[in-house]
Amino acid sequence: MSRLVPGPLILHRHFAPEDRMAEVICGLVMVLSFTAATASIFENTTSHALLFAILGCNISWGIVDGVTYILGNLLNRGARARLILQIKSAPDDPNVSQAIAARIENVIGELLTPQQSEQVQQWIIQGASRAQAQPTHLRKEDLYTALACFAIVFRAAIPVLIPFLLIKDEVVALRVSNGLILAMLFAIGWRWAPFANMNRLATGLGLLSLGVVLVLITVALGG
Repeated sequence: MSRLVPGPLILHRHFAPEDRMAEVICGLVMVLSFTAATASIFENTTSHALLFAILGCNISWGIVDGVTYILGNLLNRGARARLILQIKSAPDDPNVSQAIAARIENVIGELLTPQQSEQVQQWIIQGASRAQAQPTHLRKEDLYTALACFAIVFRAAIPVLIPFLLIKDEVVALRVSNGLILAMLFAIGWRWAPFANMNRLATGLGLLSLGVVLVLITVALGG
């Protein structure tokens, strides 16, 4: 699996592979949508001004996404603690059994027979009787996740900023940057397709088409 999934060890530890892919895609799509929607606004500005505008957009998106992941981690741990309390207070409650079954189905449901799923539910109920529901609070892992999220979004935008440093004509720089984003979307789809058990070419073309469609939508809506 480590050969299939790119990225340093710290990201593997604190950030799921599918989440990393989603963050890179969102970062690139955000820049692409921003540049397409604001092209007319920055028509008479300089390439450097466009660079700082796009950089600011990307930084703000990374911060918002990092905070969102922290909140998601807190909600997930809170739901786990709540489930433990529910199991302890009423292990025979049908609603509790449904909640456990739903969690099993989301993770490994297709790999288990109904009898095996029932056995796993019993193990979970037995384990919850021994576990303690921990208070929901911020952990250092949450900060690592938020920083990783920000770093992924920020790093994704660095290559598409290069044209604004090298090309003085802001229109040409903008088009080259958009072309780089589309190429990167295709490359990301190609690289990550094996991890998702999908066809490389189809995934790459799918992400590239997504970028093109977003540009067309923003232009059609007056961007």
